[in-house]
Amino acid sequence: MASKISKTKTEKLLYELIDSKTVLPCFNTTDPNVSLADTKDFDSFKLYVSDTGLFVTLMFMD
Repeated sequence: MASKISKTKTEKLLYELIDSKTVLPCFNTTDPNVSLADTKDFDSFKLYVSDTGLFVTLMFMD
């Protein structure tokens, strides 16, 4: 049974990952014809592993 973590706790952990430069966030935009900084959708994003060594380790974790 997975433990339930509050949304604020999840957001805090997410921002810690982003601040540590372990992951790179890629935010969705609502209107690509306007400045991307002005139309970021912070509720829709993808995370990419920024450390290639860590990525390879996670890939072969079996």
